[in-house]
Amino acid sequence: MTSFADFPRDSHVTFAADVSELAPLRAAFARLARQSGAPSDVAETFELVVSELATNVIQHSTSKTVTIAFERTDTNWQLLVSGADELDLDEPRAVPDPTQPAGRGLFIVEAAMDLVELVMIDGRRHVRCIKHAA
Repeated sequence: MTSFADFPRDSHVTFAADVSELAPLRAAFARLARQSGAPSDVAETFELVVSELATNVIQHSTSKTVTIAFERTDTNWQLLVSGADELDLDEPRAVPDPTQPAGRGLFIVEAAMDLVELVMIDGRRHVRCIKHAA
């Protein structure tokens, strides 16, 4: 099972669980993706996914911080996001109601990534996302 210790040290970002941190977080992960060789569309996908998952942690958990790790392997890119103890990925996402101002985050993440799953690390739930390399 992947854990934060498996990711390169310089690929971890820990930030306060506050919406004011989202813009610099998005920029950092887009930069990491590009540095790992991701094409622009893949880097933009990670930027969106990181933003949506961090927003979910901020809005739907009691976590004071969020840690996100990023790694490029021979076959894929991986994200690991902390603070998912209150998130539910067990049920299939219904198409969100377009008239509602919220409720699209996990639907977007699951549509953008090849695999989205909850994993347990040190007794806490994390979201692991995988995007296959072309």
